[in-house]
Amino acid sequence: MPSPNEVARLLPLVREYGILERKRTGNGVTPDEFIRWSELRARLEDKFPQGDPPPGAERRATLRLPTRMLVEFHGEGDLQAALIRNISRGGLFLSTPTNPAIGTELQLLISIGDGEKIELPVIVASSGVLGPGGATGIGCKFGRLDAAQQTVVDEMFATALDAEN
Repeated sequence: MPSPNEVARLLPLVREYGILERKRTGNGVTPDEFIRWSELRARLEDKFPQGDPPPGAERRATLRLPTRMLVEFHGEGDLQAALIRNISRGGLFLSTPTNPAIGTELQLLISIGDGEKIELPVIVASSGVLGPGGATGIGCKFGRLDAAQQTVVDEMFATALDAEN
């Protein structure tokens, strides 16, 4: 894991990567932008090793960044608390003893300041898995996001480095 000084130096690169990743998965990027995206991804993956994927699992298409963010979620039953352990442009890992079935749709409640919360739709992609630091939980991909929700995800991704300190 990078030192706090290195994290501060890497934050602009994470933001640049996030902008290019969003453009790449949306309307597309130019050849020069794709080269820059590839360079940034390789550099950030070097600083934040992704580990070997489990046997039979496909390699994720987007960079995962470690984070620690308490959230709540609605799903099967009552409101429950969970800890986001890592985040990517496509989803996140929730540390929780709950193991909803793959394909279950959940609504994460994210605090965005001054007691205000926003809901983010996620879909369980893996359940009952061993995640970062030995935590058990669920891997989720983001559902259909509106502009405000996408902005929250972009901000969470861009500030994930700071959350590790």
